[in-house]
Amino acid sequence: MSDSISQGIERKRTGESLRRSEERFRLLVEGVQDYAIFILDPEGRVVTWNEGAERIKGYSADEILGKQFSRFYEKGDIERGKPEQELKEAEAKGRSTVEGWRVRKDGSRYWAEVMTTPIREREGKLIGFAKIIRDLTERKRFERDLQHERDRLRLLLDLNNRIASKLDLHQLFQNLLVELKQIMECEFVGLALPDSKEEQLRVDVLECFEPKGSIREGMLIPVQGSPAGQAFRTAKPVVTGNLGQRGTSPVLYTGPKGEAYELGLAGEGLKTDCLLPLIQRDHALGILHLAWRRERRLAQEDVDFLRQIASQISIAVDNALNYRQLTKSRVRLAAEKQYLEEEIRREYNPDEIVGDSPSLLKLLQLVEQVAPTESNVLISGETGTGKELIARAVHSRSTRKDRPLVKVNCGAIPAGLVESELFGHVKGAFTGATADRTGRFELADGGTLFLDEVGELPLDTQVKLLRVLQEQEFEPVGSSRTIHVDVRIIAASNRDLTETVRTGLFRSDLFYRLNVLPLHVPALRERQSDIPQILMFFLFHYAKKMGKRIEAISPETMERLVNYPWPGNIRELRNVIERGVVLSPGSATTLGLDLLPPEISNPDSVPGAVPVRGRNVDGSGQAPRQEGPPADAPSLEELERQHILKVLEQSAWKISGPKGAAEILKIHPNTLRDRIRKLGLSRPGHGTP
Repeated sequence: MSDSISQGIERKRTGESLRRSEERFRLLVEGVQDYAIFILDPEGRVVTWNEGAERIKGYSADEILGKQFSRFYEKGDIERGKPEQELKEAEAKGRSTVEGWRVRKDGSRYWAEVMTTPIREREGKLIGFAKIIRDLTERKRFERDLQHERDRLRLLLDLNNRIASKLDLHQLFQNLLVELKQIMECEFVGLALPDSKEEQLRVDVLECFEPKGSIREGMLIPVQGSPAGQAFRTAKPVVTGNLGQRGTSPVLYTGPKGEAYELGLAGEGLKTDCLLPLIQRDHALGILHLAWRRERRLAQEDVDFLRQIASQISIAVDNALNYRQLTKSRVRLAAEKQYLEEEIRREYNPDEIVGDSPSLLKLLQLVEQVAPTESNVLISGETGTGKELIARAVHSRSTRKDRPLVKVNCGAIPAGLVESELFGHVKGAFTGATADRTGRFELADGGTLFLDEVGELPLDTQVKLLRVLQEQEFEPVGSSRTIHVDVRIIAASNRDLTETVRTGLFRSDLFYRLNVLPLHVPALRERQSDIPQILMFFLFHYAKKMGKRIEAISPETMERLVNYPWPGNIRELRNVIERGVVLSPGSATTLGLDLLPPEISNPDSVPGAVPVRGRNVDGSGQAPRQEGPPADAPSLEELERQHILKVLEQSAWKISGPKGAAEILKIHPNTLRDRIRKLGLSRPGHGTP
């Protein structure tokens, strides 16, 4: 009996304790205002609801008690079974904590942290779930804004880095516009630059949704009458809404080929756009264009950010446009260079060297053998035989053909400036050296240097030239800086350098350095069979150049030209043909004898003229061939001696300078002095000048 009473008292005490615990739990739940706390039965129906839940969720207790808790989830989450999945996870793990978007009664979204705990009896049977929800929308918004700001700063930094590393607009902005579109949550981002005449803007880079056809790269926007043109002209941002109502012209956009589109941004469903001018040095370079499919009021911070982007983009566009212009100039210069090189090849191409005489073919065979080597070449031959043409043939067939062939006419440079021309000089090296000058050796680095008339070089310059040939290095005039070069030398001279070496006017060691591979260009009189081909080549060339229809040479003219000895060689022949074409009547189709110089057409009438060889045709018939000169004819050396002596007396023995003998004879003063010594001429009462 006493045990029964004791047990009843204990049960009563336990029940009182449980009721007090439940009351305390109820008061605790109802007193928590910042959290939504509610109890679910095992099927997920709400059985307890606190004021915090009512405030966060928007439902009163009467509206929610007994209802499924899944109504707090977004529609997509419900369809994927997310509510049931969270309960199962909590039941399995003992507790689960997740974050995600939830829905209030009014349909608005909020970011929630949800902790779900299963409730069990002492025996372990599941009797429900306790859910505690915290509204983290403000924190989420702050984190999103912070991330948004980070993304903007990263985009600005990324753009700044790209400006320094990329100069091509498409490469620079292709990814940038994608990121800008994501950050600004817009559907359209474009970069428009002025078209050639700046009457239209052309969309250069574009990132947008799949358009219906009116929006594409290359579309043209008129500057007059369009918002983009307004922003471009005024250099001020233009932000507009209600694109479909702002009264733009129905034909606003033009395709790359001139085709017109009646659809504009409004036709693509866009409602708000922002156009920012790209300004550099107070001048608008183009437009940055963003558009949204929803009505949007841009905050001041958005406009400020877009202005920063536009400012950075304007720098990049300016650099890119300058790069484009530089590229165009480079392409144009490359094309001009290629054209000039082709012209040079046409003029000097060894495949166009006219003639098939044995002496010429032998020379060209030697050119083929000599060209691939790196050895120096010395070309000899009379003036006008085409030594420079052979030098170009050697270079064009060598391994250096892609590098320059630099020419120096040693006989045309004053003695005091030869070293500067060859080796360059630094500023202040001598009077008149107002700036640094690059010498021909440095210009020819990796290529070929052609020293024409090398026999005219002064002896002191020959010493320095010898060092360059031996060491491949030199110092510019007035500098102690040593410059190393890789240059192949092709030298040429119309003088007999072996005789010049014997007389001491040319260094023997330099001669042997240059004369590694000698090539001798035969005189025109030694390749008489080539003259008809050369004549016709020049005839067609000058006739075409002057727009005349001369297609033939009369037989008597051809005979005189073939038999003439051509002391000036090909240069003289070319000049004679050019003269004949110039003087020929416009209706003439044949080059006649009357268009030739007197010394060729009628040599007997010209005192001192060299007679032609072979058949001589005149009005009375044929003159017999003269096999050789008369027995009493003076030698060529004697004729030269008399001619030079006559000119020296005429110039009062003045060698160089205005009206000097060298100027009258049209040769270099050093050459004239050499000839005077060789011929033993001396001024009366004086020694050799």
